[in-house]
Amino acid sequence: MGWVSRLRGWFSEGSLPDEDSRQWMLTAWQWLWANDPLPAHLHSAPLIWPSAEDFPLTTPEDPERARQVFGMVKGHAGMAGWRCALQAQPVDVTAQLRDAGVYVDGGSGDPGGTFSVSAKGPLITYAPDFCEDLSVLIAVLAHEVGHLRLATVRAGRPGGPEMEEPLTDLCAIAMGFGIFLANTAVIERTHGDGLFKGWSLSTSGYLSARERAFALALFSETHRLDPQPIACHLDANPKRAYRSAVQHIRHHHGHRLPTMKSVSWNDL
Repeated sequence: MGWVSRLRGWFSEGSLPDEDSRQWMLTAWQWLWANDPLPAHLHSAPLIWPSAEDFPLTTPEDPERARQVFGMVKGHAGMAGWRCALQAQPVDVTAQLRDAGVYVDGGSGDPGGTFSVSAKGPLITYAPDFCEDLSVLIAVLAHEVGHLRLATVRAGRPGGPEMEEPLTDLCAIAMGFGIFLANTAVIERTHGDGLFKGWSLSTSGYLSARERAFALALFSETHRLDPQPIACHLDANPKRAYRSAVQHIRHHHGHRLPTMKSVSWNDL
């Protein structure tokens, strides 16, 4: 889906993904719970908040800031001990990376992050300019850590290999980073030199804005969380979509969700 269509989705009537997308996310959510390499963590994963408590950074400088965030994202994901290198990207790398078959996180423009594995081990890269926006940096690194996690899972992906990237977005939300992904589905930037100013929108990740909000609702309903504090941390558009998703899930899909208290694997 093109980025213009994804942006337009915020302003058309209704705040839910289409039926096919909802069904795929429900199936993929259950697949994650059944196949995750760290099931004890995933089944009790806390929601990660945009707060100094969850991200007690001590430096504003890149690349040290990125390394700190990367370590905290891995820690929150239960993956603190997983070996993976982190590297800043050069400025213009999209074509070279995609030609090399590297997973590229980004809906338009240069990639926000990439994941690859070589003889030296796994490597995650990030766009240095994202260090200026902590929420975007966390969302991008959470997606790439999701790739690191799913790389250990051999089970066939729901929807096939072409759904690897949307599944990785969903994995990042299942690991607890849903607020960050919901708030960064659409990234607004301003630029200028004092005389001329510009404004641009871009998308990040692979799930649409509505799909991210729906996935966050899957997380909060699966873990039986109060949606009100979560909504208070969402921007206006994702907040509306999240509230609609919570209501829809409660009315139509609550019986399908695995829960922390009782999981019937025969139903997955």
